Amino acid sequence: MFGKPDKPWNLPEERKYLEKLKEKDKEEYNNVLKMMRDEYKSALLWYKSYHDTTSEILGSKSGFLINLFKKPKKDDKPIKQDTKIQGMENKETKKEEKLKHETLNKDIKDEFNGEKNRFKTLLDNFAIKEKTKKTEEKQKEKEEKAKKAIQLPIKKKSRKDKALLKIKRRQDKQRRKLGKKVIYKND
Repeated sequence: MFGKPDKPWNLPEERKYLEKLKEKDKEEYNNVLKMMRDEYKSALLWYKSYHDTTSEILGSKSGFLINLFKKPKKDDKPIKQDTKIQGMENKETKKEEKLKHETLNKDIKDEFNGEKNRFKTLLDNFAIKEKTKKTEEKQKEKEEKAKKAIQLPIKKKSRKDKALLKIKRRQDKQRRKLGKKVIYKND
C-alpha cells in the first residue's frame, strides 16, 4: 500500500523549481535542497518504521504480502523443464503451492477479520467514551445553570418597590424618546 518514498529533488516539478532557484539565489537553493533532504530522511524513517511494525503484526506471513508487491529481479527467470518426469514433479509442486497459498490466504483472512473486529471494538469504545463525555458536559452545564438560578437572591418585593421600578422604567423610556427628538429653537 505504501511504497518507498521518492526523492523530492528527482521529481520533475521540484527539479524545475530547483533549477530556477539555483539561477536566482544560490543560498536559498541550498536551504531548500537541505530541507528536501531532511524531508526525505523523515519519510524514509517513517517508511522503515511502518514496514517494521506491519511485519511484526503479520509475523511470518508478512513475507508473502511483501513479495506480492516487490518487483521481480532480472536474474529470477523461471527455469523450463523438458522431461516428462520433471513435468510431473512440476504439477505436484504446483498443487502443493496452491495448497500453501490457500492456507496462507485463509490465515490472512482470519487474521484480517481479527484485526477488523479489534479495530471495530476500539471504535465502539471510543464512540462510547465520546457519548459519555458529551452527556457529562451536558449534565455539568445543567448543574451550573441550576446553581446560577439558585444563587440569585430571592426577595419578595413589596408593592412600594414594584411601583418605584415601574415609575423608573417609564421615566427612562420618556428620556430615550426625548433624546431622539431634540428640537432646536431659533431665538
